[in-house]
Amino acid sequence: MGDDGELKILEMKQEESTQLAVVDDKINTSLMETFKEDYDALNENQSDYVRDLVVRTFCPLSSTMESRIDRELEVRNYNSYLEFYKKSKDDFVKVVKPLMERMLGVKTFFDQYQVKEKGMQPKLLVTNLPLEMMVKASNLPRLIAYLNTTNDKNEFDNTIWFGIVPDVELNQTEGGKLQRIRFAGNRQEEKRGNNSMENVATLLNAIEPYRITTFFSFCSGEESTFNYVATEGINIYKEKCAPLMKKAYSEFAVPCIPNATIIPKDKSGLVLDKRMVLDEEGNVALSAEKDDVMKMWLEGIYVGAAYEAAGIVAAWQCPEYLKQRFRNTSMEYPGVRFDVEANDNALLAATSMTKEISGFTNAIKNSINRTGFGFVFSSDNAQYKGQNIKNITVYKARK
Repeated sequence: MGDDGELKILEMKQEESTQLAVVDDKINTSLMETFKEDYDALNENQSDYVRDLVVRTFCPLSSTMESRIDRELEVRNYNSYLEFYKKSKDDFVKVVKPLMERMLGVKTFFDQYQVKEKGMQPKLLVTNLPLEMMVKASNLPRLIAYLNTTNDKNEFDNTIWFGIVPDVELNQTEGGKLQRIRFAGNRQEEKRGNNSMENVATLLNAIEPYRITTFFSFCSGEESTFNYVATEGINIYKEKCAPLMKKAYSEFAVPCIPNATIIPKDKSGLVLDKRMVLDEEGNVALSAEKDDVMKMWLEGIYVGAAYEAAGIVAAWQCPEYLKQRFRNTSMEYPGVRFDVEANDNALLAATSMTKEISGFTNAIKNSINRTGFGFVFSSDNAQYKGQNIKNITVYKARK
């Protein structure tokens, strides 16, 4: 107020400063507690690790303004989450890989029928039941009753001529208990296969009166590939099939070798990420060490040879298929099995699968010729009328 009683407005000087006020409001603390409570309420088998993972996924910061970051803790959490992610992927591949191989097998079966004009197109009946369940005493009568309606008649529209049994055990562990370890996808495991040779024999014995030619192949892996046959031969397969020999159903049992390789085992690794490291100065970076690279392995992707063999033989039944490849073909009669081993027949009726190796050695071929065993595919370098054959062909079509 002035001397004369008049009100005056005076300017108040303020000190200028570039400093910011930092307030750790902890605004997300209650939200984090809510996520923890929700997790505990929805899960009977609770895990502190998974609970923290859920909280950090939806609410990574406890406040809008973090005053301090624990880099050592963050690096440790990052590596822990990366390890958990890798194990989850490994477990996922364990489940999905067999399904993927079966789907590729079905596709391979139909891919063998390559014609310009479709005639007797092959059909496939999927049982959607494990072989172990099918051959049980309570289920076999149902299978027999069904085959009586399809194969025990004078009309052949719905007759089942061929059967496919993939993934037959090759190496069986006797004694002891098989232990399954979760999240151990990169450990070496003995390949057992889903179908035992005993179950295959039971099936063949049951359907023998219906004269169904059954193609079966061994479990996927390096011991059933072209590379293995090229170096070790086929004796391991013949020894495994010994229980099926000299039986009434033996003429209808067709072991098929080798399996086709889609992705080799040594090329089936996928890089997920690298571990994070913290140096002495507190700097954070992805590790450059090879041991810190996180990989997952598919352990190779393969297609059972039974799908390929059944597909090519089913395609032979169509006169259109034969007419497109051979000159003297009668269209008045259905297709039948022809001597695929004679002359250049195998080159004219090649499969849809691409060659994998340059062929078998003469010693391996002589061994296959002597035994006369199995439906054997070939990946030899061959030509027909000046053109290279780029696909796998049939080498022996014996039973």
